[in-house]
Amino acid sequence: MIRIDPAAARRLASPCILFLAASLAAACAATSSGGGAPPAPKTSPFLPLGTEPTTNEDVLVITCAGLDTILGDPRDAGLLRALDLLDERIAELPHDFKSDPPPPGVLELLQLLGAPHHLRIAVDATAKTGGGPPLRAELRFATGDPAGAAAHQQTIDGLLANAGPLQVQPSADHPGLEEIALPWFASALFGKPADSGDFVLAYGGIDEGGLGLGSLDLPAGVEPTLAFKLDLAPVQGLIQGILASGNAEAREAAEMLDAFGILGEHPLWLSAACGRRGDRGFASMRFKNWAKSELGRGSVSGPPLTEGDYRRVPADASFATLSRFDPDGIPDLIRSMSQGGQDPFVLVQSLIGIDLDAELFAHLGHASGLYMSDTTGGGGILSGVAFWSLRNQEGMRTTVEKIATMLNGIAAAEAEGRVRITARDWEGASMHTMTFPGVPVPFEPCLALADDTLFLSLTPQAAMAAVRQARGAGPALLDDPAVRSLLPRAPETLQAMTFVDSARALRDGYSAAALVASAISNAVRSPGAPDRDPGWILPLFNELAASAHAGLSVSFLDADDLVTLSVNDGSAFANIASLCGGPLSPAIAVGILSGIAVPAIVQRQEAAQRAQRQALLQHEQARAEAEALRQQLEHGHDDDEHDHDGHDDDDDDHDDDGHDEARSRA
Repeated sequence: MIRIDPAAARRLASPCILFLAASLAAACAATSSGGGAPPAPKTSPFLPLGTEPTTNEDVLVITCAGLDTILGDPRDAGLLRALDLLDERIAELPHDFKSDPPPPGVLELLQLLGAPHHLRIAVDATAKTGGGPPLRAELRFATGDPAGAAAHQQTIDGLLANAGPLQVQPSADHPGLEEIALPWFASALFGKPADSGDFVLAYGGIDEGGLGLGSLDLPAGVEPTLAFKLDLAPVQGLIQGILASGNAEAREAAEMLDAFGILGEHPLWLSAACGRRGDRGFASMRFKNWAKSELGRGSVSGPPLTEGDYRRVPADASFATLSRFDPDGIPDLIRSMSQGGQDPFVLVQSLIGIDLDAELFAHLGHASGLYMSDTTGGGGILSGVAFWSLRNQEGMRTTVEKIATMLNGIAAAEAEGRVRITARDWEGASMHTMTFPGVPVPFEPCLALADDTLFLSLTPQAAMAAVRQARGAGPALLDDPAVRSLLPRAPETLQAMTFVDSARALRDGYSAAALVASAISNAVRSPGAPDRDPGWILPLFNELAASAHAGLSVSFLDADDLVTLSVNDGSAFANIASLCGGPLSPAIAVGILSGIAVPAIVQRQEAAQRAQRQALLQHEQARAEAEALRQQLEHGHDDDEHDHDGHDDDDDDHDDDGHDEARSRA
């Protein structure tokens, strides 16, 4: 295998880590300015949307500015330092685990993908494919100088030398490139185009035109560090040709692809990008024809959010997400995703007697949300409140009471009264609380119905505070000027909004971020090379908190397209800590509780099952012994009757024999 200069190799990383780092750097940690965050800008960092993305024959386009650029924030220098060591650690894994090494060239190719590059796959009728599908693919590394391209050329030459005899010759159509004859269809091209600092790997030819990404909906002046576009319209003909066999499986596959927008009148089209400007991170995504797709039914659709929807969220929320959806489309979406042909709603109704169509979704409104706040309990997980707007509050009340009656009946039969749904009225709100009489369970989940809204919380106090908040008892989220200043457009045009109070979330999530940092550092350290150590990679808490930026993510419909825009902190580590202390904190808490509670529950269940099996065995043994005793008694009774009859006969015979013997002696 060809050897690569370690100093150069450390500048690169595997694509999976590259993607993870990019996602973290552009994560939508939408944040309010509370809790000590720097003042938010007076105007929105977003500018009006760009022009419609260009239309061409590209199926997939990916462009990456390289890991150095993605993790360019000074606070992420330690993370970049650790990821630079990843390839050396991967090379050691086969020795550590006594497994076979990866195929020659795999690590080298992964290292190449860590450099700035772009990938392009397109449908091209003029592609030189030797009779194969009319596809053209190109992977281009922008090294920036001929020396860098020559280094890539040397790497590929070494890989080809290890691959055995291949037909390699200079390309007649592309000066500077070499051509490899492949065992199928076309030939592959590689090399440094003349007068270029790029290095190219291609199939089916080379297109010197632009990438055709068009507008990526990023703010002006923000260059994308990672972006992609996926458009399946050009390959619809190819897919339909593959599925033209006409058998049942092909027809089912075509129906599924059509349902999810891959085939049909409006094929799947998606673009996304992230970038940085100063210490801010930005991200964008556009899903064309979302409103006409199957995925758009029931999710982030329907009329936009209203002022009343925003007022349900307190201004001191540490995390909040709101969205509009179409409740009437959800049942059809669930049915379309079910397998086996059985209607899942019919199954549920047969099990619990609830018609989900008529008794649940028919009562729901278009708005839903989830938040944690100081108002509802200090901002932690127990302050969490989920809510749904209602079209028919009385109908939902009837459904809730029906479910409560059913659960109380089950609890009375199975839990001996130790679980109970208690109904109360509080300030005009109908409250249903799950209680555990006689058992010190530290939870009391609550469901409340008030003012055409359904609230669900882990404590009754959170539900009560949420009801008062919805009635205007305190300032709302959009009453904070810093939050409003981040909106790219009027709030009444939005379909969804998410934010995390970065400064507050950092306090709660820094410990989890420290665990992540230690895991990354330990993963790249070497048992046999102690000098290879990234050191401490997590910045001090005060360094992260001092520059924590407010952020926001919004989604809206642009004609039939769903557009999502995000602004957040430019540091990957700041976003990791914010996510762990905000939207991911419930998942982390559930994970910890599950790690503690699930084994105990499983052990309790196994013990109960063992006791049940033992009781059943003892019952069977007792039944068998009783049956044996019954049979023995019956058999003994028959023997007694037989013995009694036999004794009379013997006596008669004995008397006759004795009489004859006496007569003989006389």
